[in-house]
Amino acid sequence: MQNWRSAPPAIAIATTAAIIAALAILLARPQLVVFAAPLFGVVAAGRKSPEVLIAVHASDGPDRHIVRCVESESVELSLDIEARAGEAQVAASVLECPGLSIERQDREGNRLTVRVSADQPGKFPIRVEAVATANGGLLRGSVVLHTGDLYVYPLTAGAPMSPATTSVRHRLGMHPTRRTGTGTEFGGIRAYADGDDLRSINWRATARRASLQVTERRAEVGHDVVILFDDALRGDGRDDAFHRAIRGTAEIVRAALRAGDRVGVVCLDPAPRWVPARGGRQQFHEILTCLLDPGYPNCRRGSGTVAPPGAVPHGASVVAFSTLIDTGFALALIELRRRGSAVAAVDLLAADAPFSDEADALVGRLWTLERASMYRDMATIGVEVIGWQDGIRLGDALTGRLLAGRSPR
Repeated sequence: MQNWRSAPPAIAIATTAAIIAALAILLARPQLVVFAAPLFGVVAAGRKSPEVLIAVHASDGPDRHIVRCVESESVELSLDIEARAGEAQVAASVLECPGLSIERQDREGNRLTVRVSADQPGKFPIRVEAVATANGGLLRGSVVLHTGDLYVYPLTAGAPMSPATTSVRHRLGMHPTRRTGTGTEFGGIRAYADGDDLRSINWRATARRASLQVTERRAEVGHDVVILFDDALRGDGRDDAFHRAIRGTAEIVRAALRAGDRVGVVCLDPAPRWVPARGGRQQFHEILTCLLDPGYPNCRRGSGTVAPPGAVPHGASVVAFSTLIDTGFALALIELRRRGSAVAAVDLLAADAPFSDEADALVGRLWTLERASMYRDMATIGVEVIGWQDGIRLGDALTGRLLAGRSPR
């Protein structure tokens, strides 16, 4: 700790001594300096900065840790405070930040326990301010330590998505294929071969044909779903479109993972960063953490203005979240459609024109016509644009139009 400054008691003593010295000069009473001299001496003696070392870390983790929760959920954090302060007294407290509510703070010995919550999804830093008082309360020093990050994820609807689709190649969820493998759907009967599992022997067919016969099953495969996220929505992190995009992403990712699909995410603006398409429960946290934290180290990074070919598997279904105001993002959607992916774009702009109420009604009408023309032009090249308004579940908005598998013209 190096930023030491005079504490309020030292300032009060120095002010009193200065007033006495000023009176001695104004009244021509030099004997009053006798009363001011000891006060100046006390302040001067208390200016020596002590050696104070302060460290704050999680009670059950490394110096910087990650805490995950969902919105409106209270989380209790335990922080251990280590101070080599000599005769100094150290007090610590967690600092507030926009969007993060501190419900309670308790300190018992060297352990600080705090309960926090957030009403909106996002990344919130956990910063602890340690204040040390030394030299009999004449010096006061403070330091702010970043001890970890709180990732708040959105609540998702429990109902799965079941979009209508006409293409088997673009079907969501685990589905049987024409190839044989491990699955549950019957695929045929064939003669036994060395290495076949004994549990696959079909004893009824074996008895009829007088030779060992095994039952084949149709292999089941999942689908690749990639979320294309417009990072221009981020702004200051408090924009309504950004939070709606986060909630929509969480809904799609959870539904696809539950169905057995592989899910990834690509963020654009200014340079692409992405999480490869994978399955598993951990992938849900990886994708949302990548969206909430642009500096997340597990993200892969590239250059350019479109999604790299390695970030979007061939034939994957792409769901994009954007206001579709940036022309560069629209070109990225067209490029993905040209590569053969089924692309659906979710328009996050409100149905009304984003202008002030004082604008002429003709301006709003022209805006509506321009957006309708853009919807039609994007649909012509195979990019389905879906308007998502408040109060409508995203899965319902996508039903029947997501992953239609239409060939580009």
